[in-house]
Amino acid sequence: MLYFSPKTICSLCLVFAGLGPVSARTISSADSSQVARIYQTTLDIIYDKGEVSMDSLLHYSATGLRLAKKYRLLTFVSDFNTNIAYGYKRAGDYEKAAYHSSLAYKEALALNYIAGIARSGYTHAMICFDKGDIKPSFHQISLNLEFARENKLDRYMFVNYYLLSHINSHTNNRLITDYYMEKAFRFHSDSTLLQAFQTKNELQWAIMQKEDQEKLYKKFRSLILQNKDNAQLEEIILLIDIANTYAKSGNTQKAIEIFEELIRMKLKHVEYPETTLYANLAAVYLKTHQFKKAEITNPKADRSIVQLYNYNDYLTILKTEAVLKEHKGLHREALKTWKEIYSLEDSLVHTKNEISYLLVTHLKNLESLESKFEFVNKENAMQRLLLEKERREKALLSALALLLIILCGVVYRLFRKLSVSTQKILEQNKAISAQTESLRESNLIKDKLFSLLSHELRSPVAELITILDVNEWKNKDSALDPYFKSVNLRAKTIYTTLDNVLTWSASQLDLKKTEVKPLDISDVVNRALHLSLSSIYQKNIRVDNEVAHALIDANESYLMIIFRNILNNATKFTLLNGVIRIYSVEEGNYSGVVVEDSGVGIDPEKLRSLFVNVQNSSEGTEGEKGSGVGLVLCKDLMDKLQGKIEVLSSENQGTSVKLLFKKAGYFQV
Repeated sequence: MLYFSPKTICSLCLVFAGLGPVSARTISSADSSQVARIYQTTLDIIYDKGEVSMDSLLHYSATGLRLAKKYRLLTFVSDFNTNIAYGYKRAGDYEKAAYHSSLAYKEALALNYIAGIARSGYTHAMICFDKGDIKPSFHQISLNLEFARENKLDRYMFVNYYLLSHINSHTNNRLITDYYMEKAFRFHSDSTLLQAFQTKNELQWAIMQKEDQEKLYKKFRSLILQNKDNAQLEEIILLIDIANTYAKSGNTQKAIEIFEELIRMKLKHVEYPETTLYANLAAVYLKTHQFKKAEITNPKADRSIVQLYNYNDYLTILKTEAVLKEHKGLHREALKTWKEIYSLEDSLVHTKNEISYLLVTHLKNLESLESKFEFVNKENAMQRLLLEKERREKALLSALALLLIILCGVVYRLFRKLSVSTQKILEQNKAISAQTESLRESNLIKDKLFSLLSHELRSPVAELITILDVNEWKNKDSALDPYFKSVNLRAKTIYTTLDNVLTWSASQLDLKKTEVKPLDISDVVNRALHLSLSSIYQKNIRVDNEVAHALIDANESYLMIIFRNILNNATKFTLLNGVIRIYSVEEGNYSGVVVEDSGVGIDPEKLRSLFVNVQNSSEGTEGEKGSGVGLVLCKDLMDKLQGKIEVLSSENQGTSVKLLFKKAGYFQV
């Protein structure tokens, strides 16, 4: 796994995001020499390897901002704010750093300042993650990648994918981390790095499988560190990753050789910290029982924690320290260190989960954007043509309608001289005709609207569910399987909600009459139950289906929607390994079923208003989402079927829903 420290990210920001003295911006003859000199001074301050002097940085930046505004050199305003943001980041004041990076980004956007947008956007994403704002960081990275792709800024494609790979490394999902790392290297100006990365992956596989690896290792070393006096940060990271792989596979001697080689190189010029090297080397010494060397090496690593960036180094240092204390017999002190380790790991669980969730939700389409970019552009062009055609047709219809109104006005004026009684009759007939036509057109529009919504909204979601089902089956052993399952479940929830809303809306507008026919209630229950099996199996719920055959008068589509909603609610609020029982019931001219679950029950206050209006959706026992429209829709459809619905429930005692329908031959048309 690739791990980064604060200095690593500093280096990425300075070197890749364009904040270094040379690459920050090109000073042209059109720029004020005074503003340019002040700007260079602020760069020298933030680039200083020592502690950043915020007083000096703010003083020079304020002067530079004033002069930049005076001479109308407005792009400098964004650049000065970016430098201030980075200065606050180095000083550890992440709130002010985020404020200035956001301000710089907005200023660059307002000016359409391409380099400023790319630089400040990357800096803002990095600072947001640095201060623990995971969601804003992901959102900004998404914007950065889209902007860089549109403007063909390969350098910023590289740094944002690189940052994304680093963020994902905290979830310990190597597959996705390596995926984004490879995406980053594809945009690097040095194509050798991509080859080195791919060779590194092959070498790691060979190491873990205990296969012949000497040729691959020689090939890998031939691709990196050819010029040790000008080593690139990425080369060092790749080599450390290989050293860690050797250590995990048991070849500790090889790992020690690599770590000691890197320490001897004194890599201060690439801003790579010794902390990672010393922490990992001490851990490997420990594996080989070289306790004395581990005890000497471990204190050389920097124990300071800066947000998320170097917690891996810190954990490695603490674990080595705990084992050394145990080796010395200091068991009480070792226990305190282990408690600190467990506490830190627990505190990071939420952050790891949030990163995993956001990878699925906010950035799930990033990997396909590049390949689909041209396709989307063509699709957008086609959509614009269709919309333009539709607009012209509407304009033509409006013109014809206006012409018709004018023509009617002319005709009306010609017949004004007729008798009052004849005129009144004509006016009344005209008004009736207009109302009839208006109503007919309104109904046609409603029919077309809901037909269009049903087809254009249901079909893509159904296709997505099919694709996800196939993909889930094909990739069931993949590391991405949990994410595909999560997306699949959400798609099915959306489809059910969409089906409910469209059906309810159509029923409220009386778009179609309630057509009933004799139906076997057992058959419909079995089909509805089959559609709910996926979510039922996921929660390992036992279903006791005791419904007997009975004929009722009902609309098949309405009946399926009612049973699906009731079964979905029972599944949603039943705990893992719970029970759902479905059995028949008879009451006079009614036949029906009762759906009982062993779930969490319903709050008494909510139970009283269950069918009054649309409810705020409650999360299920496993965080399942809903729309809140299901039960109101069921009540409305039951009324149309002349049926009855009753709900009995107590908190933590489960829920019982009784559904009664008219027996065959008793439905009143």
